[in-house]
Amino acid sequence: MNTNSTAAYLAALKRFWWLGAVGVVAAGLAAFLMLYSLQLSPLKLSHRAKPTYSASSLLLVNSAANPYLRTAVSTAAPATTTPAPSRKGTASLFHSAPQSTRVATTHAPDTQTLVAAANLFPLLIESDKISTRRTHMYGTLAGTVTAKAIYSFVTPSRFKPSSFPVIQVTAAASGPKAAKKLAQETTSAFTSWLVANQKASHVPPSERILVQELQAPTHATATGRAKKSLPLAIGAFVLAAFLGLAILLDRLIPRERTSDRQQPAVVA
Repeated sequence: MNTNSTAAYLAALKRFWWLGAVGVVAAGLAAFLMLYSLQLSPLKLSHRAKPTYSASSLLLVNSAANPYLRTAVSTAAPATTTPAPSRKGTASLFHSAPQSTRVATTHAPDTQTLVAAANLFPLLIESDKISTRRTHMYGTLAGTVTAKAIYSFVTPSRFKPSSFPVIQVTAAASGPKAAKKLAQETTSAFTSWLVANQKASHVPPSERILVQELQAPTHATATGRAKKSLPLAIGAFVLAAFLGLAILLDRLIPRERTSDRQQPAVVA
């Protein structure tokens, strides 16, 4: 683009400046309406794309033996009795008491049971039983809850279980506080349900599976927010259209020449 063309465009925009002003207003309005929705009755302004907030908590599936803090577990074998040797020459009315011995054995801690429970518990966390218990404990909460064993992989045709006894509970809601509250109270409801069922089944405390919170849902992440790049692009396109119209009108409507405007009238 040479200097003469640039000067001609600037002159056209200066001549039809009002089209440029209308273009700026139209561009701003177009970008604004891409982000917000205007309701007339009643008058209300709202975002077109409302963000969804999600918060997560991490749960460790553990046991009273804490198998992840040790390399071996020692257990005592049942006592065995061996008859005491009899002494010759003693009366038959007197017998020596049998001697009992207990043999301690060591074995690797059981972690596979906990890993299997971590892959099963997400189905329980998402079930209606936990939802009903949460509502009974805390009232109705809006939002959705998903749970999975960490690093597990699920598709319609494939399932890869996790190798770690950690569960991720994720709650999604319309606000950050609601998402964090839903995740925390779902975790509490599941823990309460698990303990209540263990007691009802008379599971000894030493044999119970424990659920311990590793990470509380203290942070919420927003997803689904409207991107500003598209509204800005639409606004730029509208402004460019008005500026192009100003240049086109400048070419279609010839300017009044100064010599013609200063030429004296011919007297008959």
